[in-house]
Amino acid sequence: MKRFHNAQHYYALPGGGVEDNELPCEAAIREAREETSLKVVLVKKFISFVDHRDNRIHLYFFVKSFTGKLKLGGIEALKNSPANHYELVWMDVKNISKLKLYPLKIKKDILKKC
Repeated sequence: MKRFHNAQHYYALPGGGVEDNELPCEAAIREAREETSLKVVLVKKFISFVDHRDNRIHLYFFVKSFTGKLKLGGIEALKNSPANHYELVWMDVKNISKLKLYPLKIKKDILKKC
C-alpha cells in the first residue's frame, strides 16, 4: 500500500491485528480481504519479529494465489483523504529496494529472501 500520512510518503504491506479466537494465518487472510478485496491463499509464514516501536509481534505470510479484483476496502477506504491517503499498487519485487517501505525489517528480509 502506498501511503501519505503525517506529510510523509511511504509504503506498507496490508495488515492488522488478530481478533479473539483467531489464528494469525486467519487474520492475514481476513485483513487481506478487508483491505484489498482479494481472497488470498497462504502458502507459508515468511517472517515474524517483535517491532520494538510498538512491542507487537509482526507476522508476514507468502501468498500462494489470490482471486478477486484489487480494490481498496475497510477502514483504509473509509478514512481515505488528502491528508491520510491509501493507494493499492502492484510492485515488482525488484523495485522494493527503491521504496521507503515500513517496517524497515520487512524490506531487508524481502530483499534477502526474494
